[in-house]
Amino acid sequence: MSQPCPILVINLDRSVDRLDSMTARLGQLGLKFDRIRACDSDGDGATQRPRTHLFGEFFSDLTPGERACRASHLLALRTVADSHARAVLVLEDDADLSEITVMVLKELCSLPTPPPDCISLFGKRSRGATLARIGSRHALVRSVAQPIGAVAVLWTPSGARKFVAAAERHAQRPIDVQRKHWWEAKLDAAWIAPAPVKESETLGRRSTIGPRRHAGAVATLSKWSYRTRFTVLSHWKFMARHGLAMWWRAQERIR
Repeated sequence: MSQPCPILVINLDRSVDRLDSMTARLGQLGLKFDRIRACDSDGDGATQRPRTHLFGEFFSDLTPGERACRASHLLALRTVADSHARAVLVLEDDADLSEITVMVLKELCSLPTPPPDCISLFGKRSRGATLARIGSRHALVRSVAQPIGAVAVLWTPSGARKFVAAAERHAQRPIDVQRKHWWEAKLDAAWIAPAPVKESETLGRRSTIGPRRHAGAVATLSKWSYRTRFTVLSHWKFMARHGLAMWWRAQERIR
């Protein structure tokens, strides 16, 4: 199979097993990649209970693991921003690709019009507007909120530049949550249904980020406050950018 686009894999120095697994799998698919050396967290600090915030950018502080994950993705995106490629696929090292992934990538990278700023190839939403058919079984979809997770995202250089600039202004969110706030970077964000990339069943269970620990009434209220504000704002921003007709289409269930 020919290489549809450049690929970056984010990998910790200590996660040798993940790198070996990715090297083997991508090699089977005929894909080459460049490794992005991931930033590491400070170990035990990842289990400390973060402070909660009622009206902040996010409902609690980031754990050390989340901060390291965020820094690693921004490092990869700065590499994408400097690229001359039409688009670059950024992978976490527990991504599980297949021949279907390669087909979808080829279709996306050969679209007659420029691709959206970022396209998630992992995760799903139940509703969205179909922008284009990708092969016989997949669709390029736009929805009010992006699927959660940063396992596999196709970025254009211009999209990466816009996202990095916005992320530097809003430094208190996990990286995948920041992408859900697409309007702050003026991103044209989309995703693929069904997702052509999965999380490795063996590697994905052993997260290198660490748990988020919070409990109590204040933490619950903080989470509710953030999610309510996000829901209202995301629908408003979607209608403002894409219009009422597109917003209405985005309420349709994905078939």
